[in-house]
Amino acid sequence: MKSAPHGCLPTMPNRHKRPPIAFRPPEGDRAWLLAYAQRTGQPVNRILARALAAFRTTCDAEVTPAP
Repeated sequence: MKSAPHGCLPTMPNRHKRPPIAFRPPEGDRAWLLAYAQRTGQPVNRILARALAAFRTTCDAEVTPAP
């Protein structure tokens, strides 16, 4: 690989299947999330994925008319 000019970093290939979603919660929520993840031994992404699934269920129930 060629060396980069001074002050420039070589670019790394993007190995994501899809572009990542940026999620930056307020500092208090971030601190709680990290503490909860550590306390429960779960990865942050798993906690967020489960929370999103629960939220989607709630939102889908609000949109779907009752028979």
